Amino acid sequence: MPLPQAMLQVTLSAKSEKLDDADKAFKKLDRAARRVFETNKSSAFKTVRNNSRSALLEVQKANNVFTRKIRNATEDAIEVVLQEIKRDAIALTPIDTGKLRQSAFVATDRLKTVVRGRVGYQIVSGPIPPGVTTNAPYAVFVHEGVGTHEAPTQHSFLLQAIQAYSGNLGNNIATQIKRGI
Repeated sequence: MPLPQAMLQVTLSAKSEKLDDADKAFKKLDRAARRVFETNKSSAFKTVRNNSRSALLEVQKANNVFTRKIRNATEDAIEVVLQEIKRDAIALTPIDTGKLRQSAFVATDRLKTVVRGRVGYQIVSGPIPPGVTTNAPYAVFVHEGVGTHEAPTQHSFLLQAIQAYSGNLGNNIATQIKRGI
């Protein structure tokens, strides 16, 4: 499912291409081992070949399970981190009718080797998460400082929440991934 597009948004993504490289290496090793083993017909060599192939397949299967766990944990980690940024941004978001705060959202998706997450306000296209409203077309104007705000709310509420979190963003995502695997 594609991520929603919003008037005010930030996208975070993580690539896991190197995980696919390990799987390709296992397949390449298996092909090379088959070529070597096919040239020798002795029964002792066949036993070694079969045991080696079984062991290689077990390692490859374990790698595939681990890769899946890492990808799932990465998606979950990005979701958790963006939810925390959203929570902090909402606390800073000026409130008049509450519609702007209700338009805040977090969405994640996974392409082949990329996990993406988006946090923002006022979805203009794409899927709308449950509980999110789309009737705050003034999100950008409020964010950029049009009007006055009473403390603790402020303009640049999404930017401030991201900046407050950005120093530890990588560590927070890594911690969440470790919890997931």
